[in-house]
Amino acid sequence: MSVLDVNDTNFTEALAGSELAIVDFYASWCGPCIMFAPTYATMSAQYPHVRFLKLDGEKSPQARKTVQIPGLPYFAVYRNGVFLEGVATSKEAKVRELLDRHFPAGGAPA
Repeated sequence: MSVLDVNDTNFTEALAGSELAIVDFYASWCGPCIMFAPTYATMSAQYPHVRFLKLDGEKSPQARKTVQIPGLPYFAVYRNGVFLEGVATSKEAKVRELLDRHFPAGGAPA
């Protein structure tokens, strides 16, 4: 799979069109966000049943307001468009824990 860039215009539609999704809320000035981007892209291929989305929070304030973001990068998981849980981290292991908790076996529905 690949990572789909979303914004205020298509955020809700992108979530509704996928049973399982993770969103990377980032900012273009955020060093850890930039450094994590290749890892996030690699992870998208390892979880084929999960839709991987990226959203620049500064350019999409409405979508950003759908979750409480304590820091960047922030990863939020959704099932059928409903927010389940999120984590502010730049650690691959923490993002994998989040994915595996909600999308075990490489993204197969729990």
